[in-house]
Amino acid sequence: VVYRFYTPWVLCMALSSMCRFEKPANTLRKKGIIELLKKATEIKLDDNRLYYFAQSAFLCVTNKNVSIFGTHISLLPIHNEIPTFLSIALEYLYQNEGYLTEKIFRITIEDSDIIDSMRESIDQGNPNWIHQSNSFHDLAQIILSFFKELPEPIFTARLAESFLAQVSVNESQQESKLRQLVAKLPVVNRMTLARILYFFKFAALFEENNKMDETSFAVALAPNIFPIDENYNMLALCIELLQILMSKFEIIFPNFCPLRYEPDIRVLFYS
Repeated sequence: VVYRFYTPWVLCMALSSMCRFEKPANTLRKKGIIELLKKATEIKLDDNRLYYFAQSAFLCVTNKNVSIFGTHISLLPIHNEIPTFLSIALEYLYQNEGYLTEKIFRITIEDSDIIDSMRESIDQGNPNWIHQSNSFHDLAQIILSFFKELPEPIFTARLAESFLAQVSVNESQQESKLRQLVAKLPVVNRMTLARILYFFKFAALFEENNKMDETSFAVALAPNIFPIDENYNMLALCIELLQILMSKFEIIFPNFCPLRYEPDIRVLFYS
């Protein structure tokens, strides 16, 4: 269903209902909500996603704690143009050489207590959450969970199908079309996608250590970054799309600049 015309009204009614007993002072933070209402006119949301979208907006307006997991990415605390929690996680993996860990994004941690504790600390804003893990696999699982639980895919509901369609496009046109689609993504979506793919591309250089190449990372991320269910044809498309985005990263993300903790892959290749 496309809520192109009346989604803003649905959101307004939901917010009005939820804010009925809130103090007027708490409704002064309107900027984020205005942006959400604008966005809602352009994206596709089913009833459940719409509800969580409005709920996230309500939590933002009323200064209540917003869970990092399952909250729309536009409402999360941001650092270096990506969610703060993800920025901390990636910096930790770079600085502590977590990318060398064997099958870092392929091994599922069975100790749910550790994962649950980390998630709770992240939601509470506890700066020590990064040190609660027993291994880099814990951190990798937290990152994948974050992407999987986003109420809207990182590619956005409006552009996701267009991204997947480029897999079958002639290679001569594929690069320019993907570059154009990436440019249409909201900044936080675009940079979050770029940072995680750049990390995977860098980590794949150490396949001898971590036993993962670019395809392995694509296989790990695909079912978490798209709502695929059990559609294996769709899964194959997602994997191929992520492979293309990584293999042609410099062309598709021409303005990407490594942060101070991100090694420059170009230097590694050409030095």
